[in-house]
Amino acid sequence: MSNTTRKTQVSDNTKTQQLTTESLKIQQLFKLMTDNGGSDLHLTPGTSPAMRVNGEVVRVKVPALNPTTSKELIYQVLTEEQKNEFEKNLDLDFSFGIKGLARFRGNVFYSKGGVAAVFRLIPSIIPDFKSLNLPNVLMEMSDVSTV
Repeated sequence: MSNTTRKTQVSDNTKTQQLTTESLKIQQLFKLMTDNGGSDLHLTPGTSPAMRVNGEVVRVKVPALNPTTSKELIYQVLTEEQKNEFEKNLDLDFSFGIKGLARFRGNVFYSKGGVAAVFRLIPSIIPDFKSLNLPNVLMEMSDVSTV
C-alpha cells in the first residue's frame, strides 16, 4: 500500500469537525489531535494544519493557513512575555497545558514567510519498562542494585 493510500485511509478514519480558518481556535486543533490519537500538531503558513497520527501526517480539512491566521492561532497559547521573547529571538521553546485536555511542548519559529509551530503531546501516563517492549539487557544495564 502506498503512503498516499495510507494517508487517505487515516484521514478518512479520523474524527472530524466542521472547521473553517476564520473561526478556527487552536484549542479545537489540540482537541482534534488528542481525540484522534495524534502526537504532533504542525502549523505552517501556506498549508493546512497537520497532525501526526500513528506515524502518518494527516491534514485537517480546512483551507491552507495564511501568515496572519497562522500567527493568530499560535499566539493564542503564548503569554505576552513569550511573544516578546519569540519576536526578539525568532525562535521559542516552551510547554503549556490545557485544563481538562493535556500538556504540550511547543516550538515556534519562522517558516515560509510567517510564524510556524510544532506542538508535541506530553503523555500524562509514563509507560513502564515492560510496555515499551525493550530488550531485557537494557533493564539489566540500568539496574544499579546489582552493582
